[in-house]
Amino acid sequence: MASGLKFLGLSVFSFAILAGGLDTQSQLADQAEQRLRTGDSNGAIVLLEKASAQPSTAQGEDRIGFLYAAAGHQANAAVHLRKAIQTNADYAAAHFHLGVLLWLAKDQDEGITELQTAARLNPKSFDFRFRLGSGYLAMGANEKAVNELRAAVALDETRAEAWQQLGIAEQGANDLSAAVAALAKAVALNPKNDSFRNGYAELLIATRQPERAIAE
Repeated sequence: MASGLKFLGLSVFSFAILAGGLDTQSQLADQAEQRLRTGDSNGAIVLLEKASAQPSTAQGEDRIGFLYAAAGHQANAAVHLRKAIQTNADYAAAHFHLGVLLWLAKDQDEGITELQTAARLNPKSFDFRFRLGSGYLAMGANEKAVNELRAAVALDETRAEAWQQLGIAEQGANDLSAAVAALAKAVALNPKNDSFRNGYAELLIATRQPERAIAE
């Protein structure tokens, strides 16, 4: 279940510990997370139910919602993530987690709205900009995708998947030279990914660079 603690490939968020010690809700959430890591999802749910009954903050509700999502309880996750936003409308992480949750539930319209809000509130988060850009790309909004994915790679140039998505978006926006450069970067960062190499080779063929395409 440890892999279940990654939300769309994103690692579990680090939640701050207050100087005065953990409150009861945080302690219960910590215990629930440990249960999830050991594969005890039922035990985790019991602890999350107890945590839900404690006095809460936006951060606490976001964490509980995140852990419910990791345990596969999307309905409960949505309730807590929405409560986090109601408690603090400027809490970017809750908007992001809710956006991802809604996107996975095939609610693209509300999902993309939440992702937009998260990116607006914290424009220097690679994860927020990358996920929003990927969402735009899936919706066929190539120019918007290019803008967000360029922002993402500017924040972290080491993420091959972001360069790959950027290359696809730029190709969709008919900026083929930029697309070639982005896909070349993705392949350089992850040379063992056959999907990246195939996409790069196909674009090289389309841009009449057969020798480079053959090499790929």
